Amino acid sequence: MISCEKRRIRHVLPIALAGIFALGLGACDQKPSTETAGKGIYGARENDAAGAISDTSRTAGKGLEDTALSAKVKSALNADPTLKALVIDVEVSGGAVTLYGTTNTPAHRDKAAQVALNVEGVTSVTNHLFLLKGS
Repeated sequence: MISCEKRRIRHVLPIALAGIFALGLGACDQKPSTETAGKGIYGARENDAAGAISDTSRTAGKGLEDTALSAKVKSALNADPTLKALVIDVEVSGGAVTLYGTTNTPAHRDKAAQVALNVEGVTSVTNHLFLLKGS
């Protein structure tokens, strides 16, 4: 025979499980408040996307500025009668100009750097022009 205590456990256990299950279902019906709704995963994604767009725009804008400054420096170099015959490559990053190529005299090498430095928006010039006779 089953004792009274064992019978009570058999009856109480299903009732307790039903109560726990009902509480769990009740919690599923709760909705977040309007104050916390925007702070969920969707809000984080929007903020991340806005930050990524902002960073991309900033990078693209910087690239356009560098391209425009490079064109200005090349134009200034080509406007000088003693430098326009030389092939000088110009790279720009954030206003810092780097000159690449060859020149036939130290005076032309120095003049190219000075012309580049005098272009509005140029913050510094790194001169990688090499002296090469006959260039």
